[in-house]
Amino acid sequence: MADVYFMHSIAHVIAGFREEAALTQSQLAQRLGKPQSFISKLESGERSLRVEELPQIAQSLGVSPYSNAWITQCA
Repeated sequence: MADVYFMHSIAHVIAGFREEAALTQSQLAQRLGKPQSFISKLESGERSLRVEELPQIAQSLGVSPYSNAWITQCA
């Protein structure tokens, strides 16, 4: 159950950071070299985030993957 909550939280945080950066799902996906459906599925919780994907996503959003913002936003 905790894993589901965490994935929902991280999906919400990614969407929030994307919106703060004034990026569409398509624009973020393009920065990552992924299809728009990749971002859509991440944000909806349909797809899990792999740990090794976080640094690239964070960089594309202009947020450090080590920032406390991730933790603060998930809480």
